[in-house]
Amino acid sequence: MLIRNKSQKVTIQESFEILSAFKINGKRYSARRYTPDYCFYDGDELTKVVDVKGGDATLTTDARLRMLLFMIRYKIPVTIARYDYHTGLFTEEQL
Repeated sequence: MLIRNKSQKVTIQESFEILSAFKINGKRYSARRYTPDYCFYDGDELTKVVDVKGGDATLTTDARLRMLLFMIRYKIPVTIARYDYHTGLFTEEQL
């Protein structure tokens, strides 16, 4: 569907705060960030984020946790794009 008068934008490696900085017992902990590979905007609204992975080894437990925290905070699903070296194609799946 084509929507006129709406600007569409794609950004690469845009960083999002997933956990604000905080202090406990005088010790300061820095903010935590998640940086997806691609972000798609419809006007000013973020509509889709894509994280490209080459295989299971690059989708670590830490990466999965950052993606889940992003989805909780921004209410946007993360799409995993996996490259299949045998076919030369990407497949998409939602985390």
